[in-house]
Amino acid sequence: WRSGRRDDLPAHVQRVGALVAEQFGAQSLPMSDILAQRALLATRGGPDSPGFAEGLALQAEVVALRESLLSPTAGPTGRARLDHAAMLADSTDPKQLRRAWEELKLASEAGAGSRAFAYDLLVSLRESGGMSPRELADAVLMVAQEAQGSAAAGSALIQAQRLALGEGETAAQFRAATDLGERSAQLQQALLVQTNLPLAERDAAREGQMRRDLAAARAQADDLWAALDADAPGMMDLIGGGRLTLDEVQAALAQDEALIILDISPVEGDAQMAMAISREAVDWHLLNWTADSFTGAVADTRSGIALKLGTRAAAALDDAPVEAKVEFDLYAAQWLYAETIGALEPVFAGKAHLMFDLRGAVAGLPPHLMVRAEPQSDDLTEADWLVRHHAVTVLPSVFSLRTIALARGRAPAPEPLLAFADPVYDLDEGAALVASLDTASAGVLRGALAPLPETADEVRAVAAALGAPPTALRTGAAASEAGLKETRLSDFRVLHFATHGLVTGDVAGQTVLGEPALALTPGRGEDGFLTVSEILALDLRADWVVLSACNTAQGNEPDAEALSGLAQAFFYAGARALMVSHWPVESRSAAHLMTETFRIRAETPGLRAAEAQRRAILAMIDAPGGKWSHPAYWAPFVLVGSPD
Repeated sequence: WRSGRRDDLPAHVQRVGALVAEQFGAQSLPMSDILAQRALLATRGGPDSPGFAEGLALQAEVVALRESLLSPTAGPTGRARLDHAAMLADSTDPKQLRRAWEELKLASEAGAGSRAFAYDLLVSLRESGGMSPRELADAVLMVAQEAQGSAAAGSALIQAQRLALGEGETAAQFRAATDLGERSAQLQQALLVQTNLPLAERDAAREGQMRRDLAAARAQADDLWAALDADAPGMMDLIGGGRLTLDEVQAALAQDEALIILDISPVEGDAQMAMAISREAVDWHLLNWTADSFTGAVADTRSGIALKLGTRAAAALDDAPVEAKVEFDLYAAQWLYAETIGALEPVFAGKAHLMFDLRGAVAGLPPHLMVRAEPQSDDLTEADWLVRHHAVTVLPSVFSLRTIALARGRAPAPEPLLAFADPVYDLDEGAALVASLDTASAGVLRGALAPLPETADEVRAVAAALGAPPTALRTGAAASEAGLKETRLSDFRVLHFATHGLVTGDVAGQTVLGEPALALTPGRGEDGFLTVSEILALDLRADWVVLSACNTAQGNEPDAEALSGLAQAFFYAGARALMVSHWPVESRSAAHLMTETFRIRAETPGLRAAEAQRRAILAMIDAPGGKWSHPAYWAPFVLVGSPD
């Protein structure tokens, strides 16, 4: 084929097929490969070719043969189904397209799905009338969740580590289920080897026992996962395994809420999808732009946000007036709105609360920073920011809607607040505290952190709004990592950290941080860096964890993950919701935004946290004098999850 001798190919495949049948037998994986080659040859002319029907039948034989030799979820079976789906999708017949979709779903279950093919196929089904609009929306929602689940492999590993720390029934079930998964993979590989052997070397009895063992292991694993989903439903969200149907999503939404999914792939050539769902309506469309287009628009928008002084970052800063760039790209922010969710506006228009599930480049920007209407001037106070119309929440996944609902039935923690602020960073002033630092490099990094005295005022104001006692505040020497670890954290509804947040790779002096961390006061055997690994071991029952620090939502790159290791770790430790930042925050405006959000919420019982944040933001934008009207000040923080 590659040498261009395509007319010779059928005869060549026939000769090799005869040799394979002789050496390996008709019931073998090599024979399934020959059948697959014959199917490709028969269908190469498309649906109008005389051999197309024969090719489809041959590919169906390939699927059946691999399924009988291995299992329905084996990799080779999944790849055969994907090829079969692609052949069926060449047709314009709605029935054939529907068959292609069913095959593609089975291929996905075997780990051989294709996100781009799935979206294209669903567009073809919409154009041909092969599925009803509601069926199509349900299918698009499934593909979007599958795409996110496959990207959550790293989260699954972290969750496994988190559960391994416990000895309870849930942890034991999780380990048993993952062990059975590993056992199934080993049996699958052994079967793959056996069915690739020549006839003379195959052991029918051994193969039969392997298939029985594989079926038993898969059945046991299915039972364990079902039990885990019933006993600890939130875990499926954490490991990327949970899926919700369209009916379930709409039932979880309040009358004044809408869910928006932006599934932007980083791969050039992949399909990009936007979807909006409310209780009454649903709509979706593919986006007519490449991955680079969205990455560029996000980068252009973020380039106008460059706080020069006063940030809670990992480098020491002079006590000088705060300054932000004024050249904010309103047009890039408006392009993002128009080219992603603008066409879906009829679904969410008038909804007070929008919840976003963001993937790819768009996860690098707070959604409330988008601009709805084309700017008429460069005056930032006149821009039609999305936050003027809707309160905004970001979700870790669609499945979070289920865990949010379940968390509402959880008894609240007894104490309102525990806050850490203004830790001791200076090595001279805190010499006694840092005497037990484990490494000299940790000391170098600590010496590069600037004091944050205004954060003490921030947490005092938050405590006043929540009616928390003075003992709720840990400032200065008391804002220690050792003290945090000695405290029963599950007693507090709100945990508030007003300090420096550091991401992996942050450099200060000669030190490079190995993992994300919050900087606290060191001492008593602790280095003062509360790292992701340490957060995973915490036991929380917090409605809300506030990370009033820098870069706690993601790293510095526009296409970084939506949630940094810090934010994910607090979710895994038991937090219902987080307040995190997308870039290094200016300390005074951050303190103002936090205190106003809590004050507004406390003064209006029943008010959503997202709405309290929205009102605090609008007050900053519209304040006389425009001191904090630039989005660098009011836009960095996003609410992830729901503390309500």
